[in-house]
Amino acid sequence: MRRIYASFGKELGVKDTSGDPTADQRATYRQPVLVVSREWAPMYDQLVERLKGQPEIQVILDRRQLAGAGGKEARNDRGSILMIAMLVMLALSLLGSALLNLSAIEHNMAYNGLWAEGAFSAAEAGIQTGLNQLSPNPAGATQAIPVTAIGTGIYTYQFRSGQGIDPGPQPLVFRGSRIEKGYNIAVGTGYNPSGYAFHSYQIDATGTGPRSAMRELEVLAEYGPVAQ
Repeated sequence: MRRIYASFGKELGVKDTSGDPTADQRATYRQPVLVVSREWAPMYDQLVERLKGQPEIQVILDRRQLAGAGGKEARNDRGSILMIAMLVMLALSLLGSALLNLSAIEHNMAYNGLWAEGAFSAAEAGIQTGLNQLSPNPAGATQAIPVTAIGTGIYTYQFRSGQGIDPGPQPLVFRGSRIEKGYNIAVGTGYNPSGYAFHSYQIDATGTGPRSAMRELEVLAEYGPVAQ
């Protein structure tokens, strides 16, 4: 007795069972079996309909191949999802790093602005010190303002006379005098025919602070009137 193994449209082989002594095997081989392979699965129903008139032929759909194909597609899907997840994580990491760098830059800018404002205030303090030492005597009025610290801790600032490029405190600059005749200092002093003098000075002051913050100010000031 022979059993035919076939797929739809193609004979797979012929097995000779004439020498098989087992009765169960002989009973199994009495009915031919037609195995429909995976690529012909869509036509399985049509094949069953056509073979209704031949009950001796049994039609079987190879479901193992279909299950295997589904499992392979699932494995491929899982691999794709993993790659997409890794790309998303990489994008989020780059975005987080950029945000951290931006935050650090803004932090530094804010502190630099704070130190710069403090240095400017220190330079103003140097200008005020120079104005306070002006006098009718140009020799004493032009003395250099030494380095003076204000504040404590990390908020310590300094000021001195001179420009930022100068190695240390520099004397104030006497620019000259102008005479105004008949200038009246106050009520009751009367008229002074010799006039009164106004001394002109240039005051440069530099203020410094944390993180190399530095600001410079320059002021032209007059002291007077000075009786002649």
